[in-house]
Amino acid sequence: YGGVSYSFLEAELEVTPHIPDEAVHFVIRTPAWQVPYAIFIEDGLMRVRAAGDGEVMISTSRRDLSATEFFARRD
Repeated sequence: YGGVSYSFLEAELEVTPHIPDEAVHFVIRTPAWQVPYAIFIEDGLMRVRAAGDGEVMISTSRRDLSATEFFARRD
């Protein structure tokens, strides 16, 4: 994010204070940046959406995914 990369294991996932809007909010945080996300329950499934202006990219051994795509994976 923002041209600065970290190992996923170095990133912190922090649930932020609850806002009663039917979503659970969290941030992915590193020493250089933090990016907000929200989890919604829709049709019995958890859906993660970026809640700000950017997306964290996560690189796996097989491909690069946005954090939204990474959390949506079912495999």
